[in-house]
Amino acid sequence: MEAGVFKWPWNMKLEKPYRSCFTLLIDDYAPWRVLRPQIDYPLSFFRDLNSVFERNGLSCAKYSICPLADGINWMEDEGYRGFVEELVAAQDMGISIGLEGLTHYLVYDFCNKTLTNLREADLFNNGSEEQIYEYLKGGVEILERKGLRSSGFTSPFFCGDQINAYRAFNRLGWVWSFNTMGKDQGNDPVLRHGTVCNLPSYWKSPDLFGGGGAPPPTEVREDLARACINAAYLDGEMCALYTHFEGIFFSDALDKLEDLLKWVKEREDIWMASPEEIANFWVAKENLRYQLAVQHDTVKNILYIRGYFTSTRAKNLALWVVPPSGKKISEAKIFYDKKEFKDIPLVDKGDYIVMVIETKNRKNCDITAYLEKHE
Repeated sequence: MEAGVFKWPWNMKLEKPYRSCFTLLIDDYAPWRVLRPQIDYPLSFFRDLNSVFERNGLSCAKYSICPLADGINWMEDEGYRGFVEELVAAQDMGISIGLEGLTHYLVYDFCNKTLTNLREADLFNNGSEEQIYEYLKGGVEILERKGLRSSGFTSPFFCGDQINAYRAFNRLGWVWSFNTMGKDQGNDPVLRHGTVCNLPSYWKSPDLFGGGGAPPPTEVREDLARACINAAYLDGEMCALYTHFEGIFFSDALDKLEDLLKWVKEREDIWMASPEEIANFWVAKENLRYQLAVQHDTVKNILYIRGYFTSTRAKNLALWVVPPSGKKISEAKIFYDKKEFKDIPLVDKGDYIVMVIETKNRKNCDITAYLEKHE
């Protein structure tokens, strides 16, 4: 009698868990080249990028925003309304929205509405929880006033090991973080604090379409991207590839990006998901993995599978259960509390049963499985 949790969600079509996971991390959303405000982007570029995801029915990406790029509150400037509308459209498709610091470089003084001489990286790496929380809350509020909900954080040169930062992220309700520096943590998500997972870019993979130095146009490494995805697939790992909006734009790479996404989509056992979906799943899975316990009531002929508490909502999380000898599971229910429950789909795999469940935010995850005699 055993029970466990599969690493990736259950693939309903293939009736097995996904083998690996893919997401795209896109940085530096602003109407101009961050730190080079003399270089503007046409609104049509962001509209066309959204169309790539919409045409293919995908949302496996995050857009990281610099709401105060170069010290300018462009998001609340009517002249840039179209750029905000494209962000709302991306959010409506399921693409994750996050903050890239606030300015991308220097700390912004909200009282005096100007830049200071302190680098954001120094604040995120060395500041107190309260300092980081109050600063980032100013950016969150800008997004909220424009109908946007942030779910995570990116910052160039944030070390990724500063616990005060993760505590602040957790207070803001974020679930993912992507950092370009820090300790080597492997390729899969790592639960840092509360519900916050760090999602690393795939091992030593460079910017997919150049980026930080663009312009001039940079080489599009679609071949390298496919190699990274294949390697992650073989190892059953997450492949989070990162790039920048400027890299895609100056490399004129929308067509090649779409070709790459179509190629991944054809691999039906790769889970293509947004960072928010991945983080919510990973948190719930880790909660269950560490707390899972099975008890057999031989009098009532019932298995009680205690998952206790999950912090996030996740769909298609799959448990495998080996019933007692001579028994099979005829039906099962998941209880979130004394009153809220639902039936669980069961997949018979012969020696074991798969239970495909949905967890809820800050709810119990207790399963009652009814047994019957198995010839």
